[in-house]
Amino acid sequence: MSELIGSLPDKARDVYEITKGLIKGENGKCIYDKYKDVISKISALDVIVGFDLIVNDGFEMTDIKIAVSKALNLFYKSLIQYDLPIYSEDNILYYLAEDNDKLLEKINEFKEIVKKISKEGGISSVKNDLLDHIFNLENFDKHYIIKENILFPLIEKSFKYYGCLKIMWSIHDDIRNCLKNLKKVIESSHFDIKRFNSLIGKLFFDMHTLVFREKFILFPVCAKFIDETELQRCLIEALEIGFPLAKADIGKVNNIKQDFKMKNYNKDGGLIDLDTGLVSAEQIKLIFNNLPVDITFVDENDTVRYFSSPKDRIFVRTKAIIGRKVQNCHPHESVHIVNKIIDAFKKGEKDFARFWIQLKDKFILIQYFAIRDNKGNYKGLIEVSQDITDIRKLEGEQRLLDWENNE
Repeated sequence: MSELIGSLPDKARDVYEITKGLIKGENGKCIYDKYKDVISKISALDVIVGFDLIVNDGFEMTDIKIAVSKALNLFYKSLIQYDLPIYSEDNILYYLAEDNDKLLEKINEFKEIVKKISKEGGISSVKNDLLDHIFNLENFDKHYIIKENILFPLIEKSFKYYGCLKIMWSIHDDIRNCLKNLKKVIESSHFDIKRFNSLIGKLFFDMHTLVFREKFILFPVCAKFIDETELQRCLIEALEIGFPLAKADIGKVNNIKQDFKMKNYNKDGGLIDLDTGLVSAEQIKLIFNNLPVDITFVDENDTVRYFSSPKDRIFVRTKAIIGRKVQNCHPHESVHIVNKIIDAFKKGEKDFARFWIQLKDKFILIQYFAIRDNKGNYKGLIEVSQDITDIRKLEGEQRLLDWENNE
């Protein structure tokens, strides 16, 4: 994609100036009057490039999201006037678009339940229905995971103006937090109707926002500039995660997989000298994939080079992240922490960083270890994530000889 637009699209700079003016609090009507001739001709590509300039201009993400929403209200009529592409069924965009169509149906169903709350003055009669709809919308997170882990890396590799993806990812996280807080409000013994209305309003707004931006901006640009073959590869990756609402034709999917069957490198099992032993590439894969941890290796240039594939993976990883900058694998709001860790590793100030989180019913330990050669030169890092829920419960001792009696 980047080869096709070596210079900025004609109106991208205008999108940038309009959005910057909104961030700085300029009057919306004045901005419209100044740019009305341009606004009527804004394209999806202009928006993507213009928003990239905004993201990379150092503004706060909170301010960017507010201004971008206002800007898109101005561009609405222009964006919907363009013909939308027709996606083939062997293309990831087809299923992401179908996901969105069915999401809107789910939201409308949810709205009908919400209306009953205001009529009845309580939630006791609809509480279970509300929680069921929250669960369905939580499951839609797979759609956002597919975007973050498969589509976004492809866009980053194909197009140098991808800053708008950080805005989308931030909204993904807003939706996740909103759903989490909504569940707390619904399950609380003292139902806070004002808090509920505030959260539900934001949830519906953010979900509709993403559907619009994907339908009229992101997907059309991807379809126009990214090779169809790459979008087919993405579909194979996405099916490993599973679309939350769209249904794929298994026969067609199998045909695609057959066409893109990965080469089996080191098929004859040539041995590799690891100093402390000789093993084949296949044995190395088996060793890493059978460890009860997620392992990701990032080289000294901050580029993701490898991840293991254990049976019970904790966090989603796809082959699309290989070759991706590690900073692009994290939400915008947490990138500065990632950079601090890497910087401390590179300077030799730290050799490891450790975090732990509660992930539903699992207690997860996340550790980062600096990798150095024999001379102490920084060669990258490994991220190791482990479910230590059961480990935390251990007490006393269980020796090797006790194994048969206690397992």
